[in-house]
Amino acid sequence: MDKINQLILKGIKDGKHTFIGPKIVQIDLTGKCNNNCIGCWVHSPFIKDPPRDKNNSLPYIKVKTLIEDLSRLKTEEIYLSGAGEPFLHPNILEIIELIKRKGLKLNIITNFTLIDEQKAKVLIELGVDMITASIWAGTPETYIRTHPNKTENDFYNIKESLRRFFQLKNQENKFLPQIKIYNVICNLNYKEIHQLINFALDTHVEFIEFQIMDIIEGQTTFLALSNEQVRDIKEQFNTLIKRNDVYFKELELPNFRARKESELKEFPRRFIKTNPNFLLKEWIKHEDAVGGVAVRSLTCPKGFTTMPSRINPL
Repeated sequence: MDKINQLILKGIKDGKHTFIGPKIVQIDLTGKCNNNCIGCWVHSPFIKDPPRDKNNSLPYIKVKTLIEDLSRLKTEEIYLSGAGEPFLHPNILEIIELIKRKGLKLNIITNFTLIDEQKAKVLIELGVDMITASIWAGTPETYIRTHPNKTENDFYNIKESLRRFFQLKNQENKFLPQIKIYNVICNLNYKEIHQLINFALDTHVEFIEFQIMDIIEGQTTFLALSNEQVRDIKEQFNTLIKRNDVYFKELELPNFRARKESELKEFPRRFIKTNPNFLLKEWIKHEDAVGGVAVRSLTCPKGFTTMPSRINPL
Protein backbone atom coordinates (compact mmCIF):
# COMPACT_ATOMS: atom_id res chain seq x y z
CA MET A 1 0.00 0.00 0.00
CA ASP A 2 1.43 3.42 -0.93
CA LYS A 3 2.10 6.20 1.57
CA ILE A 4 -0.93 8.29 0.60
CA ASN A 5 -3.39 5.43 1.09
CA GLN A 6 -1.75 4.60 4.40
CA LEU A 7 -2.34 8.17 5.61
CA ILE A 8 -5.96 8.11 4.42
CA LEU A 9 -6.63 4.85 6.27
CA LYS A 10 -4.85 6.19 9.36
CA GLY A 11 -7.28 9.12 9.42
CA ILE A 12 -10.28 6.83 8.96
CA LYS A 13 -9.11 4.64 11.82
CA ASP A 14 -8.42 7.63 14.07
CA GLY A 15 -11.88 9.06 13.46
CA LYS A 16 -11.03 12.56 14.71
CA HIS A 17 -7.91 13.66 12.86
CA THR A 18 -6.68 13.66 9.28
CA PHE A 19 -3.08 12.96 8.35
CA ILE A 20 -3.15 14.10 4.73
CA GLY A 21 -4.28 17.25 2.94
CA PRO A 22 -7.06 17.58 0.34
CA LYS A 23 -6.32 16.00 -3.02
CA ILE A 24 -7.30 19.13 -4.99
CA VAL A 25 -7.14 22.73 -3.74
CA GLN A 26 -8.43 25.86 -5.44
CA ILE A 27 -6.59 29.10 -4.68
CA ASP A 28 -8.33 32.40 -5.38
CA LEU A 29 -5.31 34.63 -5.92
CA THR A 30 -7.01 37.95 -6.58
CA GLY A 31 -10.34 39.71 -6.84
CA LYS A 32 -9.04 41.93 -9.64
CA CYS A 33 -10.23 41.29 -13.20
CA ASN A 34 -9.92 43.05 -16.54
CA ASN A 35 -13.17 41.50 -17.80
CA ASN A 36 -16.77 42.05 -16.74
CA CYS A 37 -18.30 38.74 -17.86
CA ILE A 38 -22.01 39.31 -17.84
CA GLY A 39 -22.76 36.28 -15.66
CA CYS A 40 -19.89 36.71 -13.19
CA TRP A 41 -20.93 36.71 -9.52
CA VAL A 42 -18.43 39.51 -8.77
CA HIS A 43 -17.64 41.55 -11.88
CA SER A 44 -20.87 41.47 -13.88
CA PRO A 45 -22.24 45.00 -14.37
CA PHE A 46 -25.56 43.66 -13.08
CA ILE A 47 -24.26 42.56 -9.66
CA LYS A 48 -25.34 45.25 -7.21
CA ASP A 49 -23.42 44.13 -4.13
CA PRO A 50 -20.45 41.83 -4.95
CA PRO A 51 -19.78 39.26 -2.20
CA ARG A 52 -16.06 40.05 -2.07
CA ASP A 53 -13.62 42.92 -2.50
CA LYS A 54 -12.59 43.28 -6.13
CA ASN A 55 -9.28 44.97 -5.30
CA ASN A 56 -7.66 42.54 -2.86
CA SER A 57 -4.98 40.01 -3.77
CA LEU A 58 -3.32 37.36 -1.61
CA PRO A 59 0.19 38.43 -0.55
CA TYR A 60 2.85 36.32 -2.23
CA ILE A 61 4.35 35.18 1.08
CA LYS A 62 0.98 33.71 2.14
CA VAL A 63 0.56 31.95 -1.20
CA LYS A 64 4.11 30.58 -0.97
CA THR A 65 3.55 29.27 2.56
CA LEU A 66 0.24 27.69 1.54
CA ILE A 67 1.76 25.89 -1.46
CA GLU A 68 4.66 24.60 0.64
CA ASP A 69 2.23 23.35 3.30
CA LEU A 70 0.02 21.66 0.69
CA SER A 71 3.05 19.96 -0.82
CA ARG A 72 4.01 18.53 2.59
CA LEU A 73 0.39 17.42 3.09
CA LYS A 74 0.51 15.41 -0.16
CA THR A 75 -1.99 17.55 -2.08
CA GLU A 76 -1.83 16.46 -5.73
CA GLU A 77 -3.41 19.28 -7.77
CA ILE A 78 -3.99 23.02 -7.53
CA TYR A 79 -6.48 25.19 -9.40
CA LEU A 80 -5.68 28.87 -9.73
CA SER A 81 -9.14 30.32 -10.09
CA GLY A 82 -11.81 32.35 -8.35
CA ALA A 83 -13.30 35.82 -8.48
CA GLY A 84 -10.50 37.47 -10.45
CA GLU A 85 -8.03 36.92 -13.26
CA PRO A 86 -4.97 34.98 -12.00
CA PHE A 87 -2.60 36.72 -14.42
CA LEU A 88 -3.34 40.05 -12.71
CA HIS A 89 -1.55 38.83 -9.59
CA PRO A 90 1.86 40.56 -9.52
CA ASN A 91 3.69 37.32 -8.66
CA ILE A 92 1.76 34.94 -10.90
CA LEU A 93 4.78 33.48 -12.71
CA GLU A 94 6.65 32.92 -9.43
CA ILE A 95 3.58 31.17 -8.02
CA ILE A 96 3.26 28.93 -11.07
CA GLU A 97 6.97 28.05 -10.95
CA LEU A 98 6.74 27.16 -7.25
CA ILE A 99 3.71 24.91 -7.79
CA LYS A 100 5.40 22.98 -10.57
CA ARG A 101 8.72 22.81 -8.71
CA LYS A 102 6.85 21.09 -5.88
CA GLY A 103 5.63 18.48 -8.35
CA LEU A 104 1.95 19.44 -8.15
CA LYS A 105 -0.48 19.32 -11.04
CA LEU A 106 -1.73 22.77 -12.04
CA ASN A 107 -4.87 23.99 -13.79
CA ILE A 108 -5.15 27.74 -14.42
CA ILE A 109 -8.59 29.19 -15.15
CA THR A 110 -8.14 32.42 -17.11
CA ASN A 111 -9.85 34.72 -19.60
CA PHE A 112 -6.69 34.35 -21.75
CA THR A 113 -6.47 38.07 -22.52
CA LEU A 114 -3.12 38.54 -20.74
CA ILE A 115 -1.18 35.51 -22.00
CA ASP A 116 1.30 36.94 -24.48
CA GLU A 117 4.01 34.98 -26.27
CA GLN A 118 6.54 35.44 -23.47
CA LYS A 119 4.15 34.11 -20.82
CA ALA A 120 3.12 31.26 -23.13
CA LYS A 121 6.75 30.14 -23.43
CA VAL A 122 7.11 30.16 -19.64
CA LEU A 123 3.92 28.12 -19.16
CA ILE A 124 5.12 25.56 -21.70
CA GLU A 125 8.61 25.39 -20.22
CA LEU A 126 7.27 24.90 -16.68
CA GLY A 127 4.93 22.13 -17.82
CA VAL A 128 1.64 23.58 -16.58
CA ASP A 129 -0.85 20.74 -16.92
CA MET A 130 -4.04 22.50 -18.01
CA ILE A 131 -5.19 26.00 -18.96
CA THR A 132 -8.93 26.56 -18.95
CA ALA A 133 -9.76 29.54 -21.16
CA SER A 134 -13.11 31.14 -20.35
CA ILE A 135 -14.39 32.53 -23.67
CA TRP A 136 -18.22 32.19 -23.84
CA ALA A 137 -18.44 33.13 -27.52
CA GLY A 138 -17.75 31.84 -31.00
CA THR A 139 -18.09 35.23 -32.72
CA PRO A 140 -16.84 38.74 -31.87
CA GLU A 141 -20.39 40.06 -31.68
CA THR A 142 -21.33 37.57 -28.97
CA TYR A 143 -18.04 38.12 -27.16
CA ILE A 144 -18.94 41.79 -26.80
CA ARG A 145 -22.47 40.93 -25.65
CA THR A 146 -21.14 38.62 -22.94
CA HIS A 147 -18.19 40.89 -22.04
CA PRO A 148 -19.50 44.47 -22.31
CA ASN A 149 -16.12 46.14 -21.67
CA LYS A 150 -14.41 44.32 -24.54
CA THR A 151 -14.10 44.90 -28.29
CA GLU A 152 -13.91 42.83 -31.46
CA ASN A 153 -10.13 43.27 -31.37
CA ASP A 154 -10.03 41.61 -27.94
CA PHE A 155 -11.83 38.59 -29.37
CA TYR A 156 -9.47 38.28 -32.32
CA ASN A 157 -6.43 38.78 -30.06
CA ILE A 158 -7.55 35.85 -27.90
CA LYS A 159 -8.03 33.74 -31.00
CA GLU A 160 -4.57 34.60 -32.27
CA SER A 161 -3.00 33.98 -28.84
CA LEU A 162 -4.53 30.51 -28.68
CA ARG A 163 -3.23 29.70 -32.15
CA ARG A 164 0.22 30.99 -31.24
CA PHE A 165 0.20 28.86 -28.09
CA PHE A 166 -0.45 25.79 -30.22
CA GLN A 167 2.43 26.72 -32.53
CA LEU A 168 4.81 27.22 -29.63
CA LYS A 169 3.96 23.80 -28.19
CA ASN A 170 4.63 22.23 -31.57
CA GLN A 171 7.95 24.04 -31.89
CA GLU A 172 9.03 22.78 -28.48
CA ASN A 173 7.54 19.33 -29.13
CA LYS A 174 5.59 19.68 -25.89
CA PHE A 175 2.23 18.13 -25.05
CA LEU A 176 1.50 20.43 -22.10
CA PRO A 177 -0.24 22.61 -21.20
CA GLN A 178 -3.43 21.15 -22.59
CA ILE A 179 -6.00 23.85 -23.25
CA LYS A 180 -9.71 23.63 -22.65
CA ILE A 181 -12.12 26.34 -23.76
CA TYR A 182 -14.86 26.92 -21.20
CA ASN A 183 -18.18 28.27 -22.45
CA VAL A 184 -20.90 29.36 -20.04
CA ILE A 185 -24.21 29.19 -21.86
CA CYS A 186 -27.02 31.72 -21.37
CA ASN A 187 -29.70 33.23 -23.58
CA LEU A 188 -27.13 35.54 -25.23
CA ASN A 189 -24.98 32.78 -26.75
CA TYR A 190 -27.12 29.61 -26.79
CA LYS A 191 -27.51 29.69 -30.59
CA GLU A 192 -23.75 29.47 -31.17
CA ILE A 193 -22.94 25.87 -30.26
CA HIS A 194 -21.52 25.15 -33.72
CA GLN A 195 -19.62 28.45 -33.79
CA LEU A 196 -18.14 27.61 -30.40
CA ILE A 197 -16.97 24.27 -31.77
CA ASN A 198 -15.52 25.99 -34.84
CA PHE A 199 -13.63 28.44 -32.63
CA ALA A 200 -12.10 25.54 -30.72
CA LEU A 201 -11.08 23.80 -33.95
CA ASP A 202 -9.64 27.01 -35.41
CA THR A 203 -7.48 27.52 -32.33
CA HIS A 204 -6.35 23.87 -32.05
CA VAL A 205 -7.31 23.44 -28.39
CA GLU A 206 -7.70 19.96 -26.95
CA PHE A 207 -11.08 20.26 -25.21
CA ILE A 208 -14.22 22.34 -25.11
CA GLU A 209 -16.63 22.43 -22.17
CA PHE A 210 -20.20 23.72 -21.97
CA GLN A 211 -21.88 24.70 -18.72
CA ILE A 212 -25.10 26.55 -18.01
CA MET A 213 -24.77 29.93 -16.35
CA ASP A 214 -25.32 30.12 -12.59
CA ILE A 215 -28.09 32.68 -12.23
CA ILE A 216 -28.05 35.21 -9.37
CA GLU A 217 -31.71 35.66 -8.50
CA GLY A 218 -32.97 39.20 -8.99
CA GLN A 219 -29.74 40.35 -10.66
CA THR A 220 -28.88 38.10 -13.63
CA THR A 221 -32.19 36.20 -13.84
CA PHE A 222 -32.84 37.78 -17.23
CA LEU A 223 -29.98 35.70 -18.68
CA ALA A 224 -31.62 32.35 -17.83
CA LEU A 225 -32.47 29.88 -20.57
CA SER A 226 -36.10 29.22 -21.34
CA ASN A 227 -37.44 25.72 -21.99
CA GLU A 228 -37.62 26.53 -25.70
CA GLN A 229 -33.99 27.64 -25.74
CA VAL A 230 -32.93 24.44 -23.97
CA ARG A 231 -34.74 22.41 -26.65
CA ASP A 232 -32.89 24.46 -29.27
CA ILE A 233 -29.56 23.58 -27.62
CA LYS A 234 -30.53 19.93 -27.62
CA GLU A 235 -31.22 20.06 -31.36
CA GLN A 236 -27.87 21.73 -31.96
CA PHE A 237 -26.12 18.89 -30.12
CA ASN A 238 -28.15 16.33 -32.06
CA THR A 239 -26.87 17.94 -35.27
CA LEU A 240 -23.36 18.20 -33.88
CA ILE A 241 -22.94 14.44 -33.59
CA LYS A 242 -23.11 14.19 -37.39
CA ARG A 243 -19.96 16.29 -37.81
CA ASN A 244 -16.74 14.44 -38.58
CA ASP A 245 -14.33 17.07 -37.26
CA VAL A 246 -15.00 16.56 -33.56
CA TYR A 247 -14.17 13.28 -31.93
CA PHE A 248 -16.54 11.27 -29.80
CA LYS A 249 -18.50 8.06 -30.24
CA GLU A 250 -21.84 9.26 -28.98
CA LEU A 251 -23.49 12.23 -27.38
CA GLU A 252 -26.62 11.55 -25.39
CA LEU A 253 -28.85 14.30 -24.04
CA PRO A 254 -31.41 13.87 -21.27
CA ASN A 255 -35.12 14.13 -21.83
CA PHE A 256 -36.22 17.55 -20.66
CA ARG A 257 -39.47 17.58 -18.75
CA ALA A 258 -41.54 20.73 -18.83
CA ARG A 259 -40.57 23.12 -16.05
CA LYS A 260 -41.12 26.74 -15.24
CA GLU A 261 -38.44 28.92 -16.76
CA SER A 262 -37.51 30.29 -13.34
CA GLU A 263 -36.73 26.74 -12.18
CA LEU A 264 -34.58 25.77 -15.16
CA LYS A 265 -31.09 25.88 -13.68
CA GLU A 266 -29.36 22.65 -14.68
CA PHE A 267 -27.94 21.54 -18.01
CA PRO A 268 -25.35 18.80 -18.52
CA ARG A 269 -21.74 19.76 -19.00
CA ARG A 270 -20.17 18.61 -22.24
CA PHE A 271 -16.50 17.77 -22.69
CA ILE A 272 -15.66 17.26 -26.36
CA LYS A 273 -12.33 16.30 -27.87
CA THR A 274 -11.31 18.59 -30.70
CA ASN A 275 -7.67 17.73 -31.38
CA PRO A 276 -7.25 14.93 -33.98
CA ASN A 277 -3.82 14.09 -32.52
CA PHE A 278 -5.51 12.68 -29.42
CA LEU A 279 -8.44 10.74 -30.78
CA LEU A 280 -11.04 9.39 -28.43
CA LYS A 281 -10.69 5.65 -27.93
CA GLU A 282 -13.72 4.78 -25.88
CA TRP A 283 -16.52 5.95 -23.64
CA ILE A 284 -16.67 4.60 -20.11
CA LYS A 285 -20.15 4.51 -18.63
CA HIS A 286 -21.20 3.61 -15.14
CA GLU A 287 -24.01 4.58 -12.80
CA ASP A 288 -23.95 6.44 -9.51
CA ALA A 289 -25.31 4.49 -6.57
CA VAL A 290 -27.65 7.39 -5.82
CA GLY A 291 -30.20 8.61 -8.32
CA GLY A 292 -28.96 6.69 -11.33
CA VAL A 293 -26.86 9.63 -12.53
CA ALA A 294 -24.78 8.68 -15.55
CA VAL A 295 -21.08 9.51 -15.46
CA ARG A 296 -19.15 9.42 -18.71
CA SER A 297 -15.40 9.77 -19.07
CA LEU A 298 -13.47 10.20 -22.29
CA THR A 299 -10.37 8.03 -22.41
CA CYS A 300 -7.64 9.11 -24.80
CA PRO A 301 -4.26 7.76 -25.94
CA LYS A 302 -1.26 8.03 -23.62
CA GLY A 303 -3.51 7.55 -20.61
CA PHE A 304 -5.01 11.02 -20.53
CA THR A 305 -8.63 11.24 -19.37
CA THR A 306 -11.03 14.16 -19.32
CA MET A 307 -12.90 15.10 -16.19
CA PRO A 308 -16.19 13.15 -15.95
CA SER A 309 -19.29 14.76 -17.39
CA ARG A 310 -22.30 14.37 -15.13
CA ILE A 311 -25.76 14.25 -16.64
CA ASN A 312 -28.49 15.30 -14.24
CA PRO A 313 -31.91 14.47 -15.71
CA LEU A 314 -34.38 17.28 -15.26
